[in-house]
Parts: sequence; C-alpha cells; structure tokens
Amino acid sequence: IHPAVAVRDDAGASRRIPAFLIGARAFVLPAFSPFAAGFDVSEGLPPGIRELCGPGGIEVIAATGNRVVKLPTRRL
Repeated sequence: IHPAVAVRDDAGASRRIPAFLIGARAFVLPAFSPFAAGFDVSEGLPPGIRELCGPGGIEVIAATGNRVVKLPTRRL
C-alpha cells in the first residue's frame, strides 16, 4: 500500500505524485518506483490505514522531483 495524490491539469492530463502519510503512530511511505503508483489519498484511505496511523489527523506530504508540499490534514 503506497499513497499518492492524483493531480489533473486544465487539459485533462493527470499524474500521480508520491505522498507520505504521517500519523501519531506510523508513517506510510510512497512507492519508490514509477511502476507502483499507489492509491489516491484524495479518494479516501484503504481499510486499516486509519487504525495503523493512530488517533487524530493524518498529515499528507506530496513529493515531486523538486518540491515537497504539505496538503491539508485528513480526518477520515
């Protein structure tokens, strides 16, 4: 299970950007291979991730080749 964030431009092109999930008890790492894009966190979290990360919100950090962006904390 590797988190990602799907982004789409005005022309309709889309791309999945690797993301880190940071919870009170665990970090979930993105895939380090372009062949394993992972699940889109904007569509929700897979079963078990909420329990794994622990109580409170889950921080989402997206990382491209030249930028790191903190997205709003998710409370699912």
